[in-house]
Amino acid sequence: SHIIGYVDTYSKARQGMEAKYEKQLHEHPQDKLELSIDSRVQVFAERVLEDRLRETNASRGTVIVMSVKTGEIVAWAVLPSFDPNKYYDYAPESVKNWSLVDVYQPGSVFKTVTVSSALDSETVDASYKFMDPGYLEVDKHRIKNHDYVAGKTGAIELGLQQLFERSSNPFAAHLAVKMGPEIFYKYIRKFGFAHKTGIELDGESKGI
Repeated sequence: SHIIGYVDTYSKARQGMEAKYEKQLHEHPQDKLELSIDSRVQVFAERVLEDRLRETNASRGTVIVMSVKTGEIVAWAVLPSFDPNKYYDYAPESVKNWSLVDVYQPGSVFKTVTVSSALDSETVDASYKFMDPGYLEVDKHRIKNHDYVAGKTGAIELGLQQLFERSSNPFAAHLAVKMGPEIFYKYIRKFGFAHKTGIELDGESKGI
């Protein structure tokens, strides 16, 4: 629904492909608009996402599947969803494609950006080790692991692979501090953060 979009009660196309290509579809009604979405992958993504939301009791979620060779989006599931023919029966938060227009934290997947930046900048090499005590003090902020318990959590030596296995926040923060803000931010921008992707949908946020 969020990818296709909808037409409102005033016959005006709103969001999605309906809005993006409204002019072309009106001028050339005989033309077809073929998406890169693979319906089989899309159905699978929606089912998995639905199950995961039920398991975690989360209020919303999205799954975006991209072809790494072409950059094409082959699936884009957004829940909660809505019926484009009865969009007016749904809350605005359900109708808008929040995964496109909102700014939200990437979470622990951002560790891939941090580690690869540290490696590429030669701040560390692949054999680098870190003694993770469960937390790290940075500018009076205590960055902790999700399972850190004061007085109980012991320090453990981690390599880069274990950083991901443990999802170590202190280790990732340590690498960012070790790089320094100028180098780290340069790499973050190279990865495309704070820039629009240029996807063929209106309302994309460029992030922060």
